[in-house]
Amino acid sequence: MHHSKLSHLLILAVFLSSLFTKALAQGDDVVGPCQSYRHKYTNIPETKSIVRSNDDYRVIHTQSKDYATGLTVHTFSILRYSSNIETYFTTTFGASMVNPFSVDITDMEIFEDICYFCGNKSHDIIEPTQIIHVMEGIVGFFTPASMHIGVGDLYTYDVPNTSQLTRLAISYPSQIISHINAIGILDDYSTSCMVEIGENAPASWTAILSHVSNIPEIHFSDILTTRDSIILLAQLKCANNHPSCSVDYDIRHQQFLLDRFSHYGCHHDCSTSSVSHYMAHYNLNDYAGFHVNKAPMALGRLNYNWFAVAFGVKEDETDNWGIRYFPFSNIWQYDSSIYYQTGTNATVIEMANRNLTSETFVLSTDNTNFYGIVTSPWLAGPPNIVRTLRSTSNFINSLTQKANTPFLEMTGHYSTSNLELFEQNVDSLHTPSCLTVKTKVPTVFPENRAALFYVKWELLYNHEDVQWEKMEILERGKSESIIECKHCN
Repeated sequence: MHHSKLSHLLILAVFLSSLFTKALAQGDDVVGPCQSYRHKYTNIPETKSIVRSNDDYRVIHTQSKDYATGLTVHTFSILRYSSNIETYFTTTFGASMVNPFSVDITDMEIFEDICYFCGNKSHDIIEPTQIIHVMEGIVGFFTPASMHIGVGDLYTYDVPNTSQLTRLAISYPSQIISHINAIGILDDYSTSCMVEIGENAPASWTAILSHVSNIPEIHFSDILTTRDSIILLAQLKCANNHPSCSVDYDIRHQQFLLDRFSHYGCHHDCSTSSVSHYMAHYNLNDYAGFHVNKAPMALGRLNYNWFAVAFGVKEDETDNWGIRYFPFSNIWQYDSSIYYQTGTNATVIEMANRNLTSETFVLSTDNTNFYGIVTSPWLAGPPNIVRTLRSTSNFINSLTQKANTPFLEMTGHYSTSNLELFEQNVDSLHTPSCLTVKTKVPTVFPENRAALFYVKWELLYNHEDVQWEKMEILERGKSESIIECKHCN
């Protein structure tokens, strides 16, 4: 392009930007762009929440007990970003005072404009000599766009032979089918399993249930979809939580495993008996490698096909705890990893990523930060500074990115148990915030390569018909909130 023409375009762009900035400054609500908010919802209770988003919608799931009926009530609040209108609907998933079971939602994902979720359903069977607590895994879905305008339906499926489903990932093998991949526990309440629910044709679904038969002590921790893969994170159950100086120390405290499948799923890739299947087995030979038995571990997406692993660890022969963070380009090695201290009993809850870049946010709790702490580990070259965000009075239970913006959205509650939402511009952490912002200096560890770990995937059932059941919607309405904290530049 001619230099003169380019100069005129740059001048025009600066002029338009200046007009836009002045227009913002003249608005009634802001003095300048606001970088931090805390919203309190006046009509949505919360004791537990999950928040997820895509470019168009944000969905917040909350659950709380109705003390008048004893039932667990679930609320899904749906914000359309373009209109800033937020509506909600409630359900008990069919539970009633006559049939008083409860449902616990453990994970949720918005994929191709459908919101999927998983969890478990539980109830008590009263017998003459005992009360038996029975659980079953469930999956479900709805369309946020339809629900937002009050015309959508909610569907669930009780997954046979499972007691709970803890995490899910949605893949899209072709233009006409979806694939739900969920991990959990079989109905023996011990064995880890994976269920794959595939849409074979419009309105025709089947389920496949499998487990690793040759390693009964394996525990599935998280599952994730990248651009071309499904990643499974696992660990081996430890005999005890004794420290490394103990004579009966279990070396599995220093280990974790990764598996990879195509978007067609585990069954499609692993069903050929003539081909041996291996997981990637990692052993942490450093002082910050001790995780407890069945420690919560999380996966997060990064740029391209990269992904990250995070979990809480205890330092060797000290009382210090913190978080280990590992970025991967493939399951067979990581180039480096970091460790940074938090409080004791550090427990990772989940991760959120910013626009599929290397910038990730880890939500965790510990004995010092029991309300929740959000950390931003980023291996981008020295100095490797980890930023921390925490609340001194509000619980933070889940987090997501706000569409294609620099804002992070975090849900939780205060002592009143009403839903609260933090919005924080992560590019403005140097300015006043509704959260406490600090930094930590991590320790960087070198690369590590995985060993081969042979696993045998075994089918428990194959292509069982799935009948989705429509759930009753109890109430629909407009979500109402007030701003309790706001900081603007």
